[in-house]
Amino acid sequence: MNMVCEVMALAKKMGMNLHELFEIINQSSGRSFTTETIDQIFLKHRELEQGFQLDLLYKDLKLVMELSDEQQFPLFMGSNAVSILEMARACGYGKMNVYGTAKMFEDMAHVHIHSNT
Repeated sequence: MNMVCEVMALAKKMGMNLHELFEIINQSSGRSFTTETIDQIFLKHRELEQGFQLDLLYKDLKLVMELSDEQQFPLFMGSNAVSILEMARACGYGKMNVYGTAKMFEDMAHVHIHSNT
């Protein structure tokens, strides 16, 4: 999810058509539930309020990271995900759904992701 949100901001900054980008991704090994549904959930409707909140995802991921620490089994992707969620929360997007990270990446790239891309 975080990678999809990040790549949307980069692609938008580069002037790419996001609908075409996800059509290509969905024909490759990069295809996922997120890339298949992003068009309806975020690009067309820009839904940021309904759904699982970033604050709750952060809480759950922090619990997993505590378990990994107890087991002395580092989770590298988990650490990166926690950092991204911490940044989004610091930007005030904790009450948004998981696409709140897209809003944060938009801010960083100085772009606006919308359905006309």
